[in-house]
Amino acid sequence: SSNTAKLGHQSLSNSQFQYHGVLANPITAEMVIDPHRENYILFPDGDAQIITPEWIIEKKILAAPINLIVPDGSWRQAKKIKKRLPFLQNIPTLKLAEKNPQKYPLRRQKTIDHMCTLEATALALAHLEGPKRGPLVSAHLFAVLDLLVDRSLLQKPFIYSVWPRKDK
Repeated sequence: SSNTAKLGHQSLSNSQFQYHGVLANPITAEMVIDPHRENYILFPDGDAQIITPEWIIEKKILAAPINLIVPDGSWRQAKKIKKRLPFLQNIPTLKLAEKNPQKYPLRRQKTIDHMCTLEATALALAHLEGPKRGPLVSAHLFAVLDLLVDRSLLQKPFIYSVWPRKDK
């Protein structure tokens, strides 16, 4: 009920959702990597490039579509995805300059750099979709996230005392 990656996939018309670890249907490079686009993994590892307007201009990201691969799971699981799927080892990683906007109070984040998958996706797409579409896509995803949080908090009212929403 709180899988924000799946919710993000359902909210974006041009996305795919692949399960890793299903023995009958293992993930292949063809399922994840698009040979006609620049492929990037959204994860803040040590080699990750920071998504900034300057980086987008330098890389000419807006000139051609990219394929953003967003691992989901615990931080420990997401950190290991490049090791577990060898075809991802040469795919460059991206990270956000923004810190956690604290819009997802349903799970604790260990550091301010950590955020849920949907938050990270929304912030990345705010940059990568360009100045016209980016803010619209990001606002749509944050509205979906807000709805998830509001409905979850209605089911568990005790969370309000533990995790007060700053914007409510």
